Amino acid sequence: MPSQVAFIGAGKMAEALIKGAVDTRALLPADIIAVDIDNKRLEYIEKTYGVTTSNDNIEAARQAKTIILAVKPQVIDSVLENIRTAGLSGKLIISIAAGVTTKHILAILGSELNLVRVMPNAPALVSRGISAIAAPPNLSEAEQGLIDKIFRSVGEVVFLDESLINQVTAISGSGPAYFFYFVKTLIQAGVDIGLTKKVATQLAKATIMGAAVMLDATELETEELIAMVASKGGTTEAALKEFDQSGVSDTIAQGVFAAFKRAQELDENV
Repeated sequence: MPSQVAFIGAGKMAEALIKGAVDTRALLPADIIAVDIDNKRLEYIEKTYGVTTSNDNIEAARQAKTIILAVKPQVIDSVLENIRTAGLSGKLIISIAAGVTTKHILAILGSELNLVRVMPNAPALVSRGISAIAAPPNLSEAEQGLIDKIFRSVGEVVFLDESLINQVTAISGSGPAYFFYFVKTLIQAGVDIGLTKKVATQLAKATIMGAAVMLDATELETEELIAMVASKGGTTEAALKEFDQSGVSDTIAQGVFAAFKRAQELDENV
């Protein structure tokens, strides 16, 4: 694969990908050009990671063999109109813009492009994310390998059809916030029963982190893990019965479905 990779947009997710790729040597700093309108941001990115930076979308797109669109959905149309003049034929284009379909992008850039849509999630910022990758079948092995290396540098990857991206959004895209919501509630409950916020926070965070490691380290089903903790007639069983009686499972499922429906609406409105 030709080496130059242009990040159009140098925000938090672009930085996570640059950091991951450089740290794992998926890319060398000399392989990367980061583009943004914020000069202070570019100074920081260049100083921290040793990559080339620029304010010029068109020139970066012209130089690069791979272009990663890492801008907010509300500005992507103007960016696409801007770079379409750069001569994109034969280039690999990867979009991480949330809620923007490949159909929408191709309508602006033209249909004869190798366009990949990726949905990373927030834990990619700490190299523990998961990215859902929707790629066309005509990519070369080298292109598939590059995509895999870049996104695997910030966590796990899963390849799937773009028709499932909205489902992915509802689970892994929005999922970290569900997790944070539960932890916030657990901390407040600890305070309500007499713990200091500091102690309740330490207990909740350590418990959640330990449980996540357990879940990752075992082949047991979640029901079996619950049974390991919830002895008959004990405190955990009492809490779980209250959750069931209050409809917590149904509420979570309804929330996920609401996220899915909203993702569909955003796709349709772009």
